[in-house]
Amino acid sequence: MRLQRTGTQHRDQQRPADQLQDVARRIDTYLDNHPNVRTVGYAGMRIDARRRTFTLYWKAFVPRDLRTLVRRTAADNHVKAAIKPSNYTRDELMTIARRVMAIPGVVAVGTMRGKQGLEVTIKPSANAARVRKYVGYEPAVLKYQRGLVAATAGG
Repeated sequence: MRLQRTGTQHRDQQRPADQLQDVARRIDTYLDNHPNVRTVGYAGMRIDARRRTFTLYWKAFVPRDLRTLVRRTAADNHVKAAIKPSNYTRDELMTIARRVMAIPGVVAVGTMRGKQGLEVTIKPSANAARVRKYVGYEPAVLKYQRGLVAATAGG
């Protein structure tokens, strides 16, 4: 007779993506239970299953209990974790993105990799100077991409 576990896997046997999702869920739960902490510094998360890496992007001071949670959760799941600085919180980027989307000729707005600013895609006929002005204090760099202009704004 052979006994077999069903329905559960030991963390060592989980796929990297599942382990990384567990880290993200636990961090999300922490942030849901501490909404003031989320508002003050949260910029985003990134999961890289191929490299088995979880990255938390944060503006300003990272609370010690959050740093500890990231480190312990990553160790429990046998993945690497990093907390990287961001120039903006998620809420700040969303506020700027909403303003930029209202500009005629803007096609799409998204966050840059590393949560350091916004990538704004505009029609070639759009007023790039107006996009730069609306984005405000962030420097904007224009590049052509698939027939559209992408204005990358970040700090």
